[in-house]
Amino acid sequence: MTIKRVPLEVTKRADAAADVAPLAPCGLVARCGARADALLARLLELDDDALRKLRGVRTNDGDVVVLGPPDALPWFDGARYVGEATPGLYVVTTRTTSVPAPLAAKALERHLPCAIVDDVIVPLSQALPLSRAGLQRRVDTNTKGNVVT
Repeated sequence: MTIKRVPLEVTKRADAAADVAPLAPCGLVARCGARADALLARLLELDDDALRKLRGVRTNDGDVVVLGPPDALPWFDGARYVGEATPGLYVVTTRTTSVPAPLAAKALERHLPCAIVDDVIVPLSQALPLSRAGLQRRVDTNTKGNVVT
């Protein structure tokens, strides 16, 4: 699983039309390196009930993506929170697509479900329920892929 650059423009929500409602957060992304590692460590601090509410994946490029209900998402310094702009298409909550989200999703349908973060497609098709054992294994071995058991 790799990330791909996309020509679709994602703009700051402040630049969008005033009638565009902000997206409710339903996930977060930590891009590569120290932020991704810190997010994995933060997830390990959650109790097992909280972990059961979340799904996640660590891409081959080192990004960590966690999806779940807003109240279950951990706060994390440096995280980019995403909302579902249309089914299967997640966008950073402070951004909006330059075309209507359903059209963007249609153009990206072979990549769905995915998140667009920093003009990069982050694949979410392998996001599975989180487990403490899976998270610990990723931290211990610094491996990519599903962050599950």
